[in-house]
Amino acid sequence: MRPLRGRSAFARFAIVVAAGSVIAACNAAPASPEVSVPVRSAAVGGASPSTMPPSPPAASSSPTPTPPASPPTTASPSIALAPGGWWARVAWTKAGPILPLNSTRISVYGWSGGFVAVGMSGGNLGDGQSPLAFSVASSSDGIRWAAARPLDSRGLDPSIQVAGLVQGPTGLLLVGRPAGNTCGGPPTVAALWSSRDGLTWRRVAWPRVFGSNRVQTLDAGSAGDIATGLRTDGRTPAIWLSTDGVAWRSAPLPQISAGRLVVTGATSFAGGLVVAGAVIGPEGCGGASSIHPSIWWSADGASWTREPLTGASNGNDAAMSIVRITDRALVAIERSASPGDRAWLSDDGRTWTRIAAPSTIVEFRLVTDGRHAVAVVRLEGASAPAVIAFHETGSTSTLAETGDRPDPSADGSQWSFAVGPTGILMVRENGGTVWLGHPRN
Repeated sequence: MRPLRGRSAFARFAIVVAAGSVIAACNAAPASPEVSVPVRSAAVGGASPSTMPPSPPAASSSPTPTPPASPPTTASPSIALAPGGWWARVAWTKAGPILPLNSTRISVYGWSGGFVAVGMSGGNLGDGQSPLAFSVASSSDGIRWAAARPLDSRGLDPSIQVAGLVQGPTGLLLVGRPAGNTCGGPPTVAALWSSRDGLTWRRVAWPRVFGSNRVQTLDAGSAGDIATGLRTDGRTPAIWLSTDGVAWRSAPLPQISAGRLVVTGATSFAGGLVVAGAVIGPEGCGGASSIHPSIWWSADGASWTREPLTGASNGNDAAMSIVRITDRALVAIERSASPGDRAWLSDDGRTWTRIAAPSTIVEFRLVTDGRHAVAVVRLEGASAPAVIAFHETGSTSTLAETGDRPDPSADGSQWSFAVGPTGILMVRENGGTVWLGHPRN
């Protein structure tokens, strides 16, 4: 996704080989050409790789992780749970200004147990020199919200924004990243907050194993939390693992017989851990000969196997990314100018089936609660946003819409969206209007 005042997609960057060198893309991934209004995504701009984010005060660090609350078995009165299976349409209800957040910059995130809304103010977000402040509220259905609580931001750089939420096996993580563009590489993680239920949040002490390394991507699923990035030399890839989002450890890199390893991202799901990247070279007399986009799988991160991708290219301009559609399905996407984009689908991380390459909406605008994946985007020429669902079969569909359809940018405001147990939540950035879309099969 393109940024929403600094919010952009988790780092999935192109690799370009020129005269035997690898150059990371200077800015966040480009927006899909058919989208004319930016929407919320999962990450923002980057920070210096040599700057170690400050740890929170001892009183608010290193919480004892406990399993997250189970997803609700019944929703609040009159708000039914979204059906499973393939969604065909969505019925919208306009709820008005129901969020208990006193902020003009609000973003929403979904998970299997509900929704989380984060309000941001101060810092370098247009409020002059006022202190950086975050507040967070939680809801199981998107309509009835618990009272807002402050989110610990003491000692953080004024440019930090809360920019994403991931759900691991024992709870949730909110991810903080600096706002702005990042020439020289993809965005970096700069702060973490953990919760077991979306209600109570604690700042995570900056993991010692991260040190001053550049942590570029962070994702989670039922197989654990996984982060990737670069060591302090700016060249050597790194992979880190956690089971609770608080205690992290270094993981071994995939082994290659020749050439240079590049890691561009990773994810976790019921089938294990999957790393996306490439093997550069091996170099010949004319320099690096080609990029070999690749996928590696592991059950636990102790060792990796390179999995075959039928029809993958070997060119000098290609990039591989991995997208978690649900906790049961992944899509690997190779972007290449020649011979063109390619994609593969897997339900176990080891066997990959070629599918039609999806639009960049899938990479940069998709949100998932682990069970369904959707994007809400304004397509070029459309009068209102469209809801696009990505299915575990690898296909996409545009949902039919009824009810009070959202037009969140009618007054020029920005907006964000999320998917959770009762359906699709849309929110104006100022929190003035909330829509809940209840899906139908």
